[in-house]
Amino acid sequence: MRAHLALLCALVGCGDDRHVEDVFEAVSGSRLKIEWHLYEDGTRQAESSTFYDIQVHSRCSPQLWADGVIRCVPIADDAVYVDAICENLVGRARLLEKPTHFLGYDTIGAETLPARLYVAGVAVPAVSQIYEMRDDECVGPVFTPSDLTYYALVDEIAGTDLVSIVDGETGAGRLAVRYRSGDDGVSVPLGLLDRDLGTTCSPTPRTGGDVRISNFLLWQLAYTEMWFTETLWPDLDAVTLRQAMDDFASRERRFGLTSAQVSGTRQGTAA
Repeated sequence: MRAHLALLCALVGCGDDRHVEDVFEAVSGSRLKIEWHLYEDGTRQAESSTFYDIQVHSRCSPQLWADGVIRCVPIADDAVYVDAICENLVGRARLLEKPTHFLGYDTIGAETLPARLYVAGVAVPAVSQIYEMRDDECVGPVFTPSDLTYYALVDEIAGTDLVSIVDGETGAGRLAVRYRSGDDGVSVPLGLLDRDLGTTCSPTPRTGGDVRISNFLLWQLAYTEMWFTETLWPDLDAVTLRQAMDDFASRERRFGLTSAQVSGTRQGTAA
């Protein structure tokens, strides 16, 4: 029987083929600024799902615009049409207490995407019905709660005036660093990508002294014998390898069976 032995070191799994030059730092751009989670021990963690747009003075998140471009779109309630020909709009405040912007959406097929961005004005009388654009047609009316606060819309901001966002990856090995960047120079890491499996990878720290694989590479590690050592990779030598082989030789290879089943199989073979 051919035996297989896996030596797992401190860099097992995510990061075992990384190099110093692959380290990716979060950097704010000229317009989009990275938001940070700060911890009491001095650690800080970059937020990758939202940014702060200093030009429109609003937090924004990457969203697919109606023209097919991903942009950092201000977090805002929706702008709605109040007439049957879809020409007049008001802002409808549903989630934000003090809205600064409103987004107008178009529905194309089954997909509803932001298509217009407006600056919020003063409060206006409530409306009871609204209209919307679906496949380039104005449809409605649709009931809308009258107890919400509605706002006049001042200036329109073109979608092309927002920062375009792209996701990419870097690194020459199997594990790539996924990152998000904008055309203003902002760049923030998103995580790791296992190129061989075509899936994201996230090493999970464990406490309590237990040895686990944290649900990583479960398919590849089926029936694999693992041996752990505190010796760092550059310090591994013949003595360490002998320790691993001796430990491996003392193990019972069950391949998913119980000890009793393995014992019964051996007895049947001997008979």
